[in-house]
Amino acid sequence: MKRHFLSLLNPTHRWLTISFSLASVLLFIACALKVRGIVPDPFHTFLVGGMVFLFFALLHPWREYKYYFLLAGVCSGILILQLVLLVTKVGDGWHFLAIMILIALICVSGIVVGILGSIFCAIRLYFLSYKEEI
Repeated sequence: MKRHFLSLLNPTHRWLTISFSLASVLLFIACALKVRGIVPDPFHTFLVGGMVFLFFALLHPWREYKYYFLLAGVCSGILILQLVLLVTKVGDGWHFLAIMILIALICVSGIVVGILGSIFCAIRLYFLSYKEEI
């Protein structure tokens, strides 16, 4: 894991890491401005978008589609567990519901990143194998 986080600052990954991090920070700021009533769009869009870019900023050096599929699977499992907890009414109160909504937004963005990342990695793998044939 230490090697993974150090690879984010390699010269080959530095530009992507900085640009994805900057995009996520800008979307989080837009989300905070919406909560304050300045931006008219729904803040959930900015929050999910910021989480997607934050996931990509931290996970783009993976370079293998199976890790992204694993991320999508784990986030899907957490969402299914949340649905079971909500249907069985384990928790009570608005604190429980607020935490569940926050976890759901994080998991939805994890599923989006898992699907998009696996598609991007599969396309990259296809074009690399196509270049080797030529």
